[in-house]
Formats: sequence, structure tokens, C-alpha cells
Amino acid sequence: MDITYIYCIAVGGLVALIGLVPRLISIAKRVWRTILVASAKHLALPYVVGRHRHLGPWTRLDVLIWVAFFATNLFCVAMHVSSWSEAGRRAASLCLVNMIPLYGGTHVAHMADTLGVSRRTYLQIHRIAGVATLVAATFHVCVMLVARESISSENRHSLMALIVFGIIAITSFPPLRKYWYESFLRIHQLSSIVAFLSLLWHVPSGNTFFVICQTITAAIFLIALIAQVAVMVYRNDLYHGGPTVRIGGSKELLQIDLELRKPLRTEPGQYVNLWIPSLSTWSFAQSHPFAVASWSEAPASHLRLVVKPFNGLTRKMAESVEQSTRPRRALFSGPHGKKISLAGYSNVVMIATGLGIFAQLPYLQKLAHCEGRRQRHGQRIHVVWYMSSNSGAPMPDSAYDIAKDVINDALGKNHNIYTSFYKHSLSKDEEYGGRVKLLHGPPPLGDIFDEEARELGKKGKMLVLRE
Repeated sequence: MDITYIYCIAVGGLVALIGLVPRLISIAKRVWRTILVASAKHLALPYVVGRHRHLGPWTRLDVLIWVAFFATNLFCVAMHVSSWSEAGRRAASLCLVNMIPLYGGTHVAHMADTLGVSRRTYLQIHRIAGVATLVAATFHVCVMLVARESISSENRHSLMALIVFGIIAITSFPPLRKYWYESFLRIHQLSSIVAFLSLLWHVPSGNTFFVICQTITAAIFLIALIAQVAVMVYRNDLYHGGPTVRIGGSKELLQIDLELRKPLRTEPGQYVNLWIPSLSTWSFAQSHPFAVASWSEAPASHLRLVVKPFNGLTRKMAESVEQSTRPRRALFSGPHGKKISLAGYSNVVMIATGLGIFAQLPYLQKLAHCEGRRQRHGQRIHVVWYMSSNSGAPMPDSAYDIAKDVINDALGKNHNIYTSFYKHSLSKDEEYGGRVKLLHGPPPLGDIFDEEARELGKKGKMLVLRE
């Protein structure tokens, strides 16, 4: 072929490519956006089991992921299997593989940040892997018991591991986990160590597959541990004394002020894990996640945490308020949690119940600041606050006072903020200046969304934040 023909084909192809690539990218983005919207509408949003005190919520997507994962495990065990013994050995191998995400991580929050997923998503991964490990181990032990009349010492160790896995599953049941969380956490960790040691004694020393799984798990764990410790040492600035906390408030509502040696940038919706070893005898072994209830544009040396005391560590905090309000040495990790972009939305609806308002206040502070800087001009923000707990109990007055100061400051900075406060004790509805409403009863969310949709129009997008 003549060189000029080759040149013409190359130039023509290049021109066509330059013209087509942007269009193809645009089409791909529209298709991907359509897929995301459809999957959210039909999979991620509809509930199979609604939000319950002890169970749920389970969406269609959650159920689909569980079914797909266990179908894959079943396929790996049953495909072209020649005997029950072979199926049992395959189940044992799957058990070792499924244990990698269980033992490969150091802390839930740190691993979720590393993988770029939410805490809930990572716990879902951990839960699925844990149940799959329990099912595979149960099948393996049952096959072993049926195939052999006597139980050797090695097999006794596998039976011990299965019993410990069962203890972990029982103590992880939501009612037990909720009311005895600190005890559950220690039992969970100690049982995991016992189960792992039992497997070490059970598996023959020359098992290459086990050595590979063990090496991968240990490598992931050590890398994650070194990274977590390095980040904590840097952010806590231990060389200059480390951070301190001052616990104030009352038994109904705690205000925790975390003073940092090194300024820290946080985003709305993020949280920190707090460790206060001097709080009580066993507090050196306890840490707790707390949502950050403040926000600033620049890195801050002071973080505010607002907490309602329950059991365990928070109850000890409430008791310490009566004894002393002196600063205490503390360590923290974080900030943890995914950043939610607030840009690109015409309307932002923030819905909070009771003390959930404190998780929304950082979003409100940031939105007010951006409007003040003219970064998101004209963005409508509607704060809907049901000023009672989920059980209908009234909130402490101090909670209202803290939230009121932040909300009033935001109203002064951003004239596109509208607030609707709902309270059972109100005898009649009141309105102040068109932007602040005090209304009776729980909020009618359906009517609120209809009103926001009318304000939004056909082309805008709406972001809903709910706590």
C-alpha cells in the first residue's frame, strides 16, 4: 500500500477519534448515571426488612449481595465434587479464605477509610465473611464427624474453633450487642484469638494452602497496624504531650471538648474514636466512636463532641462530671468516615430527630460558610428537626441551647436557610420572619418532600441528609 494512503488513513482515524472520544465519554457518563439511578431506585432504596429496633434495615441490594456471595461459596464447594470428604475439604479451604478479611484488619474505622467505604459497608463485609466462615466450618466439622468414628486431638481443635465461632455469632446478635457493647467487644476479640489458635493446632503443619492464607492475613494485618499506629502518633503529637479532653454537661447530655496539639481538618459527618485511660479502672481497654459536632474551614485545634450517656464508657463519663471537670489525657484516631459532597444540589433537606441534630450541625455550618463566601449561591437549605427522641421523650434543654446558637449563626450568614422545628408540646404553630417555624407534632415528611420538589423544579437535584 502506498505510504500516502497509510498517512490518510492514520490522519482520518485520528481526527475521527478526536471527534468521537468526547461523545463516547459523554454517552458513557449518561449510561453510568442512568444505571446508578436505576440501581438506587430499585435495589439500594427499597427495603425488604424495614428499620427495626433489633434488625434491619435490609434493602434489596443487601439481600442480593448475601445471596450472590453464598451462591458463589456453594458453587465452589459442590462443583464437580466426587465425595463428601472432598466437599468437606473444599469447605475448609473456603473457611480459610473467608477468614482473611476477618483477621486482616486492625480497626473497623481504619479499614473502612483505607478501602474508601463507609463504616456500615465495611461492617456488612465483615458480617458476610463471618457468617460464611461459620457455615463453612460447620459443614466441614459435620462431614468430619460423619466420616470418622473417633475424634483425634487435631479434630478436637477444629470442634473447639467451631464452638468459639458459634459463641461469636450468638454474642453478635443485635440485642446483646447493643446493651452490653463493651463486654461484647472484648468477648468478640478474645474469642477470635482462641478460634485462630485452635485452627493453628488443627491444620497440619505441612498444609501449603493454609500457610499462604496465613501469610496473606499476617501481611495485611501488619501493614494496616503499622499505618494506623503511624497516623495516630503523628496526629496525636505525643512528643508534645498529646491531646486532652474536658468533659462537661450533665448526666442527660455530655459536652466533650477535645483539645489537640496539632490542628486537624474534619469534614461534616465524620467521627473520631476516643480513648481516655484515666476515666476508670478498665477504660484503658475501651475506646468509643463519637461524631464531631463542629466544623471550621481551617484545621481546628478544638473539636466539640456532644454525647447522650448510655452504658459502658459514656456512663463512666457522666459519672466523672460530678467528680471533676479537670482536663484528662486522651488519644484519638480519625477523623473517620466518607466525605459527602454538598456541591451540585439546588436543594438540601436536613432531617434530624432528637440529638441527631448535632450530626447535622457541621453540614449546616459548612453550607452557611460557603454561601457567605458566594461559593454556592442560591442553594436552598431546609432544616427539619423533630425535637424529641425516637421514643417520644423530650430533649434536654442544654441540647436545644447548643443547637440554637449554631442554627442562629447559620441563619445570619445564609438567607437561603429555612428551619422547621416540630414539637409535641406546642399548642399552636408559630412562624418568625418566614424562615423559622415552630410546628406541632412529628414532621409530615411526605408533604415536606412535595414542597421541596415544587421549589426544585424539573432540572435541579436534591440532597437529603437524615440522622
